[in-house]
Amino acid sequence: MQKPKLDYKEMISHLKNKGITFNFISEHEAIKVLQSNNYLFKLMSYRTNFNKKNGKYENLDFAMLSDLATIDMALRYLILKMSLDYEHAVKVKILDLITLDDSENGYAVVEKFKNESPKSYHIALNYLQKNNYQQVFYRKHNENIAVWSLLEILPFGSLSFFIEFYYKLTNYSQ
Repeated sequence: MQKPKLDYKEMISHLKNKGITFNFISEHEAIKVLQSNNYLFKLMSYRTNFNKKNGKYENLDFAMLSDLATIDMALRYLILKMSLDYEHAVKVKILDLITLDDSENGYAVVEKFKNESPKSYHIALNYLQKNNYQQVFYRKHNENIAVWSLLEILPFGSLSFFIEFYYKLTNYSQ
């Protein structure tokens, strides 16, 4: 069953029919939030954190849904920043270890990874091959890729596999 598209006044009416109040944010302000800051489907996803009685939400104000969406967004940005910082720090550490390892030339470890985890290896190269922006990089490095190049292109999931692989390979324990 398709749900009808609602205009902003109908959205407010829909929320009120669900028992959601507008005590902390007026209906007019709620419409402004829906027009410029968030959207109904997203806000309604947070309603499941609240109790219902006789089919209506108890003690749930629109401001609470809006606040939860704001907190969720801030948390997502924080996690993203932490993930990017972690990814960078790990790459730096791995390249430091490889640089200091006289028995490693930067290519052998990639070949070992390719044999150990071909799916993760090929995910990165397939992405490069299909990405017009990365075509030059692909043509230059696809046959014989060095670890410093590979780490630059590995998606986060494949990087996780590489970290696990390298840890097992070297028994690194610091």
